[in-house]
Amino acid sequence: MATLPHTQGLEAAFAPTNRFRDILAESGRPPLPDDFEEVEFTGYNLKELLASRKTTTPSAAATWEGFHAFVGNRRIIWTSSGACVVGHAHTPIQDLDSLLEPFIVSQEKTDLKLIVFAWSSTQAASTCDFLLGLLAQSKQPDTRLWSASNKGDNERMLLPLSADALASFLERSNANLSLLTLEKVTLSKNHFQAMAAAPGRPRLDLYLKSCTVSKKDSNAFLDCVQHHRGPTSLVNCVIGVNALAEALRTSTHLKRLTPRQLGNHGFRMLTRALTGNQSLEKLDMSCFNMLLDSDWISLCDSVQLHPNLKMLHFGHYDCWIPDGSRTAISGEDIELRMHAVTNMLHWNTVLEELGLPYGISIDCHKSIRPRLEMNRDGFTVQCQAIKSAPVALRPQLLLGAVTRVRFNPTLVWKFLSQNVDVVAAAKNDDLNWNC
Repeated sequence: MATLPHTQGLEAAFAPTNRFRDILAESGRPPLPDDFEEVEFTGYNLKELLASRKTTTPSAAATWEGFHAFVGNRRIIWTSSGACVVGHAHTPIQDLDSLLEPFIVSQEKTDLKLIVFAWSSTQAASTCDFLLGLLAQSKQPDTRLWSASNKGDNERMLLPLSADALASFLERSNANLSLLTLEKVTLSKNHFQAMAAAPGRPRLDLYLKSCTVSKKDSNAFLDCVQHHRGPTSLVNCVIGVNALAEALRTSTHLKRLTPRQLGNHGFRMLTRALTGNQSLEKLDMSCFNMLLDSDWISLCDSVQLHPNLKMLHFGHYDCWIPDGSRTAISGEDIELRMHAVTNMLHWNTVLEELGLPYGISIDCHKSIRPRLEMNRDGFTVQCQAIKSAPVALRPQLLLGAVTRVRFNPTLVWKFLSQNVDVVAAAKNDDLNWNC
């Protein structure tokens, strides 16, 4: 088989094998196509392959792109007795998936994806760490690590990612790294210490999806969050409600939150914590599917003056009635809840997207759309209306506009800076500008 130029340095590290063909034969499954080549490590270990080696061939040390091309060149790579690496194209994934557990490492913008298959997460750990080390050398700004196990939630295998590998990656990765996604990873105290000790990267979005933080590691999670490091996005992660609420209340770094179902008590803890949060930009509460009217109103009140929240999604419209049975929400309750939304939008000048639950009428959506569009446009139409109004009306119009947006310093400055002459005239006329 022809060798690609940028994979030549890897050839010496591997020798032919028929391990997967033997596995397929023993299981009675269709054989591996003849044009697939199986190889395995010989004479090197993963650390040696990752390290730069002085050689006459510049590409002898593995790189992410070179190793991806090497694996993708119709090969199955066995890196240990229990783990192999395959490319995401031209590979019998379904056959492997039924035999072994898949762990995926990918670079999404270049669509370079490698899948680690293993008998157990323990056997996959060194291989996943090795691929993360390769990714640290890449110049691309995004990385995704996740487990694609088909097992149920109670049995699923989580991606084996060592804290040392994560620390090394965060230290060595390209300064332009803008996204690191960890999905279905069990995170320990050492992982959060690695995040906290990593070089500061204001542009890095550390996206945790379906990850697990045990109760004993909650303090490390909180310490990391409160020192303005660690995750910027938490989506469907298994985290104790106390730790999650405290992180939400104190974080200046968290920008996106999609909590798991935590019950009505958990919902109330999060809404109370929201009143102290300043950083969140996206909040999806749609997992809470049986909100009481008081919970709905509490959520609206908690984000009424939030300075940065641009997207808010509510839960479903079902609720529990006193005898414990389930019923659709009544028209009267819908009216009550939409009144809470309207009142919230009367003061909120930041929110741009509002996801209302099923069962809310089209007319309700239409009633709030103009205000959301006003927020998205930065009150540009209102600014123009003041400037084009008759001179005698401009002071009162400006006063009304500034009163409406007084909790948004950016908009206050926008209105006043564009109407300096009106402010000066109003001051001379002793108009009451206390707002």
